[in-house]
Amino acid sequence: VCGGLRHGTGVFTGPGGFPVFEGGWQAGKRHGTGTIRYDGHRECSYSGAWADDLREGEGTMKYASGNVFVGAWKADQKHGHGTMDWLDRRERYVGEWEFDRPHGHGEHVWLDERPKRADAATQRQMCNRYRGAWRAGYRHGLGTFYYADGAVYEGEWVDSVKHGEGVYTFDDGAVYEGS
Repeated sequence: VCGGLRHGTGVFTGPGGFPVFEGGWQAGKRHGTGTIRYDGHRECSYSGAWADDLREGEGTMKYASGNVFVGAWKADQKHGHGTMDWLDRRERYVGEWEFDRPHGHGEHVWLDERPKRADAATQRQMCNRYRGAWRAGYRHGLGTFYYADGAVYEGEWVDSVKHGEGVYTFDDGAVYEGS
């Protein structure tokens, strides 16, 4: 404690036992590196860099849903390069972030879903993938979408919709080029 405020390294436990923060303090605010647990099961936690009581710098956020973000933070939001794994949706995004949304360049992959029974014959789409430009959480600009059936679209996007010039290669090898 310095001047009546938390300062240095220590542990803070909130009313009722949570949240629990263990790490650095400066002038009464979380600062430096530290880990906060939001619940008693360690399912929801953040471990990494802090500045002025906000997540700032590199860190890992584990959500109660099982989803995980590893990457850069700025002013308590995903900002910079990072990887988000949505285990509940079986999706992954690796790339740039701005204000908690994919923004810049990145790759979004829809992971395959395993059949419920190994011996069951099933037909399913798997491993669709988009690589390209993003704006405020939407596919926007130039990018390539690889469909699970082998088709590919390479071209312009606006708000996650194919829009403008592009080349669509069908799964049978036929090619459409144009608007």
